[in-house]
Amino acid sequence: MTSQIEIPKLNSLRLFTQADPVPCEIDGYKYVRKFLHTDKPALQILASLDGAVHWYSSVILDEYGGYVRNVPYTREYRKDSELVIFNFQADLKNLQGMYRICIKLFEYSGKGVKAITSEWFCVHRRNDFKNILIKAANGKNGLGVIFDTGIYFTFRVEGGFYPNSLSVDSDDTAYKDQDVDFVQLHSIPYDVYKLNIGGRRGIPNGLISQINRAFSCDTVLIDDVQFSKTEGAKFEAVESENYPYRSWAIEVTESQNTNADISEFGRIFDYTFDKTFN
Repeated sequence: MTSQIEIPKLNSLRLFTQADPVPCEIDGYKYVRKFLHTDKPALQILASLDGAVHWYSSVILDEYGGYVRNVPYTREYRKDSELVIFNFQADLKNLQGMYRICIKLFEYSGKGVKAITSEWFCVHRRNDFKNILIKAANGKNGLGVIFDTGIYFTFRVEGGFYPNSLSVDSDDTAYKDQDVDFVQLHSIPYDVYKLNIGGRRGIPNGLISQINRAFSCDTVLIDDVQFSKTEGAKFEAVESENYPYRSWAIEVTESQNTNADISEFGRIFDYTFDKTFN
């Protein structure tokens, strides 16, 4: 019986079935994905249970095709959904240079070994380019991913919160009486940030598509701080002068509002403080 293999679009790296994926290039300008050697990009591959698909090998290869190290994996069988779930998490520790990941799955259906190769990526030892690390996970399965296996995806991309990116807002409740006098009953201020993705030079459409999917998850961390899109926020394209790729901007806010009533965090106001010390 012929097996069916599905590759989620939310993977930390794009995966291809051809042996040598073509790098993204527009008008002679190539874009290569970047990671720090402390990052751990994750990949998931789904296969139909009846196809009898098994792990064969998963390795990191250098730019000359040489073996670097194995990529650890977990495998889970789901009879209810008739799926075999392969999760991979690459360890880039102490690497530096150009690499790609090659995964081989063996199909007992008669097709033999199926090779799946990642896009090229560059590993840096030092954080010498302005970037952010995005981590995404979800509380329930969706977006083509089986999240309840514990997988989360990481993306390191140029960009960040630039100067003057902060704006402020508040959630107000007010009362209007018969004389149209207003009394503010409750107000919670919060900060809104403009997040830039792509920096000055921009990023390919395929990468922003992945990041857009990441921001559809219920848990999104930017440099280990949890953020959420503001209501109705969408990625807006910003043309990059002299570069063929575009940057993107979106409004986000911290998921935990630190500007909320401080008494909600266990502290009690002493309203006699000023009288006591004046």
